[in-house]
Formats: sequence, C-alpha cells, structure tokens
Amino acid sequence: MQAIYASSDQSQFLLQFKKSIDIDNTASSGCDSNGVPSYRGTKSWNRSTDCCRWDGVTCNELSGEVIGLDLSCSQLHGVINSNSSLFQLSHLKWLNLACNDFSSSLISSVDFASVIPSNVSASLTILNLGSTNLYGKCPADIFQLPNLVRVELTNKRDLYGYLSDVKWNTTTSTLSYLALSESDLESNQLTGQLYDFQYQSIQRIYLSGNKLDGPVPKSVSKLVNLALLDLSSNNFGGVVQASMFSNCNQLQTFDLSNNNILLITDGVNSTLPQSVAFLFLSSCGIKDLDFLVPANNLYKLDPSENLLHGDIFSDKKGYNWSQRLFYLNLSYNSLIDLSQIPLPNLLYLDLSSCLLQGPVVIPPASVQVFMIPDNYLTGESHHQYAN
Repeated sequence: MQAIYASSDQSQFLLQFKKSIDIDNTASSGCDSNGVPSYRGTKSWNRSTDCCRWDGVTCNELSGEVIGLDLSCSQLHGVINSNSSLFQLSHLKWLNLACNDFSSSLISSVDFASVIPSNVSASLTILNLGSTNLYGKCPADIFQLPNLVRVELTNKRDLYGYLSDVKWNTTTSTLSYLALSESDLESNQLTGQLYDFQYQSIQRIYLSGNKLDGPVPKSVSKLVNLALLDLSSNNFGGVVQASMFSNCNQLQTFDLSNNNILLITDGVNSTLPQSVAFLFLSSCGIKDLDFLVPANNLYKLDPSENLLHGDIFSDKKGYNWSQRLFYLNLSYNSLIDLSQIPLPNLLYLDLSSCLLQGPVVIPPASVQVFMIPDNYLTGESHHQYAN
C-alpha cells in the first residue's frame, strides 16, 4: 500500500500543540484506576517522522490530511485556548481529548461552533472532552455542528449552561450520542428545559446530575433508535406516561430516578418495551410493578423510594423477567410482608426500610449481597447476609 504523507503545515500545527501542553503522569490517573493504562501520547511526535505515523493521529489514506486525533489517556496537562493550533486542522472529523487534565481551561473560551473554521465545523463528527476537568459555560451552539454524531462533555468540574437555548428540532439530524452528565460524585450545572427532539438518529442520551427542569419531551417517543436514556438526578417534573416509551423498541437502559416525576403505569399500552434490561425508577411515584409483567429481558431493577405496598410477589401470574433478574433494589417502600421472592438467579437484594414485619425474610439461595436494615423483623438473619 502506498505510504501516506501529511503536509508540513499539519505537522507544524500538531507540534505547536505539543509544545503548548505539559506532560503530567497524574493527569490521566482516572484511566489507570479503571484498568486502562495511560501513556505519553505525544512522545512519538517529532520532526523525524511524518505525523501520519504519530500515536493518536489518523490521516486520510488518499490525501494525507489529518482527519482524526485521539489523545485520550495521554497524560496531557495545560490550557486549551480558542486559538489553539488544533483548530487549524481543517479536515478534522473526530477529536478525542478525554481523560486528560485541562483544569485551567474555561470552556466558554473554546467556542467550538464559532471559533473552529467553517470547514472543520462542517466535517467534525465526534467530539469527546469527557473527564478533562473543563469548566465554565457550555456553548449551546456546539450542538449546531451539522454533522456531529457524538458529543461527550462529562466532567468532574462544573459545566453550566441553559439548554433551553438549544433548539433540538433545528440541530443536526445525525446526532446519535449525547453525554453531558455528571462524572464520579460531582455534577454539571446545566439548566433549562429540553425542547422536542425531531430526529430519530440519536441512540444514547446521558443528562444525569444536572439541574434540568420542565417536562420530559414527548418527542422522546419518536426516538425509535434510542438504546439508552438517562435523565436521573435533575429537576424534571410533571406526569410521564409509561406509554410514551412504548415505541422505543431498542431501549435497553432507562433511568428517570430522582426527579419530580410521577410515572403513570396504568391504562392502555402502559408497559415499557420488552427490550429494557436495566431499569431505574427511584422516586417516580410507582404504586405497583404490574406494568413490568410482560418484560422479559430485565437484569437490573431499581424501583426504590416509591409507593409499592404489600407483598408484590403474591397472587401474580409471574414476571417474565424473574428468571433473568440479578439485581433488585426495593428499599424505602411499604412492603410490610414478603412471603416469597421467586427470583432464582438474584445476586443483589436490598430491602432496607421497607416496613417489613414478622419472621426474618429468607432470600433466594443465589443471593450474595442482602441488605435488610431498619425493618421490624423477628429472629436472626444468617451472618452471611446481615447488614
């Protein structure tokens, strides 16, 4: 295959960026702690070799133009300014700077949609600045890049902004992955309401741990390719019909926990798609689990802090997911009595503060973690499960 060579100006832009950034072996410590070794990503960058052969650099096989830059987990530390030489790479399609430390960079000074040359804005499809400690105002016009497929801005420090400024019905129709959620224990500070989505390409939405409010857009029902929806730990409010999601037949992970939402699960077509495998509905005002009877792919279920009452497993025809479920958190409900737990493959069970009375509950033999404090049970729990 014919060798690929980049133009000298592109090598120069990359070397200028290398010179502007320091190497700090602690800057990508999150990678190391998660089993992904960090490395000095720009170590191979020097004038003796063409930049198309440098680590993290991808070039067009025909033109030699730099089209991709992946410097994730590269121990980079410093400041990215709006005049960074990176933004001179006019054919860049993907930019991944995740898991480095740009803690001195104010993100609003990097106004991607206006600072990057128009030909870069037109070509950029993937932008990942997750876990980089960027802070400041998240520019709404970043979502107007016409061919953007994936954007990730998850960070430990505060990103703030008003998402009501984003007109999702006029933004790119190619977006399939949106991640603006919290990282670790700290959250971003994005506020405002979500406008209706008018396109079907999006597959994953992470917006947890912000301060978004207003109703959940009804247009979510049109996102037929949606596989993950995480709106947890915001201020979304109002009534949400479970039937809203009945057409999302690719949905696997669904999290509405810890908002001000009342999830209505009765009525026609109130069941969730059978594709749902990981379901988190803490504090959603749920009164029973009947709407989950048809589900057959559930592996993880958290309906904690709801209005569940009585023995939820008695007098049931059986849940289709009972053979698959390995995680169940029923804490902070009013179960009072559980005479049986027909979940033979369960590994984790939390019954904390469920107002349980009578003899101590015996979990399925498969359970490895069993939490049952703050109830009114008599007898002793086996020491293996006591918590």
